[in-house]
Amino acid sequence: MRFRTLGRGGVSKNRSSFRSSKARGKAEDEKRDSFDEAKSKALDILARRSITAKALLEKLREKGFTEKTSSLVVARLTTLGLINDLEFARAFVRNRILVSPRGFFLLKRELLGKGVPKAVAEKAISEAREDVSEIEIAEKLVEKKMRSLGGVEERRAKARVFSFLVRKGIPASVAIQVTRSKFSG
Repeated sequence: MRFRTLGRGGVSKNRSSFRSSKARGKAEDEKRDSFDEAKSKALDILARRSITAKALLEKLREKGFTEKTSSLVVARLTTLGLINDLEFARAFVRNRILVSPRGFFLLKRELLGKGVPKAVAEKAISEAREDVSEIEIAEKLVEKKMRSLGGVEERRAKARVFSFLVRKGIPASVAIQVTRSKFSG
């Protein structure tokens, strides 16, 4: 007999009311339980926050599940649409641009560090470039930085703004352009 329960975040999980059957051997029961347990753990992780397929695979391995079981669970959840690296990358880029602006180079590096495949990261970045330019991001960052440069002489302020922009992943050519425009008027 099978029934559905709601886990964290309202994600449904299938649970079996009978853990063993005479028709199945003990080894098959352990395999199934291991898959169900891994799936349950994966759903718990996904209920808390969005995550990439690679990161979920690593988390399941850290929890002690085998490579094969972890891969099967991740493949199943990807097939069901519960894991989508492109949607994760799009949301990550959108959030970073709005909340904690960075240049596209740094955003791509962060996505790759989170386990997003290179092609997916590039697609998410190219989609973001259609909505906002790096110059707009740089100008937003300069406005933020200028608040902390109250009594600093202009030459030092320019240097600080430029280095701040470069550290935030803005290309040097754009950083120079935005710094010059900010201090020329």
